[in-house]
Amino acid sequence: MTSDEAAGAAGEGAGTADDAELHDALARAVDDLRHDRLEPAQDALIGILQRWPAQPDALQFLGLLRHAQGLDDEALGLIAAAIEQRPGHAG
Repeated sequence: MTSDEAAGAAGEGAGTADDAELHDALARAVDDLRHDRLEPAQDALIGILQRWPAQPDALQFLGLLRHAQGLDDEALGLIAAAIEQRPGHAG
């Protein structure tokens, strides 16, 4: 998934300033992940989840990051939480 696709998924139904802020934050985090800048990506994703605690894209990407860090149990929990937020979405 590209950063544009990830940000687009976050902005489904977007229209408010809050949605635009989430879209931009996710796009930056995904760009950091794609370029192996794990610490800034982690900080961004945690920041997103502090503001939007059940945001499925942030949960999914933080899960992928945790897997890359070898923290597989935490990764599975985060990805499971993302699936719970969007049970019909196979992204």
